[in-house]
Amino acid sequence: MGKRGPAGKGKAVRVLTGQLAITKANLGPVVAVPGPFAVPDGFNDEQRVVWDKTIVAMRACGLISMVDTVVLEAYCTTYVSWQKTEAELRRIEKEKSFLASVLSRGAQSAVVINPLVHLNSKLRAEAVGYAAQLGMTPAARLRMESGVLGNAEKKASVFRRLKEERDGKVAK
Repeated sequence: MGKRGPAGKGKAVRVLTGQLAITKANLGPVVAVPGPFAVPDGFNDEQRVVWDKTIVAMRACGLISMVDTVVLEAYCTTYVSWQKTEAELRRIEKEKSFLASVLSRGAQSAVVINPLVHLNSKLRAEAVGYAAQLGMTPAARLRMESGVLGNAEKKASVFRRLKEERDGKVAK
């Protein structure tokens, strides 16, 4: 009998192509890299502080690896920018009023939402998105720990166990 078809794809290829879910079991353990991560060139002092604090927090959870540094860099710059817009909005509110911080005069003296409010909202959403990619949100950690991104049966068993715990059928 001859060959019956091409060899199967490896686990890594199936994860990359979306045929397998992104779980710890499919990717293998996340290995914390020892030693300091190099702070990206061009970072200011505020960004360096966020970088260092985030690395320490992620190491404590075992979430950091070298492949995360690009997303971590984006997170740090976005987070610092978001905090600066928050500070500016608070300054305007303190000097004038809450409405002055939220509203401003646009073209032809029309009252419009302050562009800082839009920028602040966009930066906050981006920072939270980067944090989720890095596993720094409760939902991201839950998905990683429970394997919720896995197959349907695994999902069902996780939620079945949670429901049983809630109903008092299983000892916690």
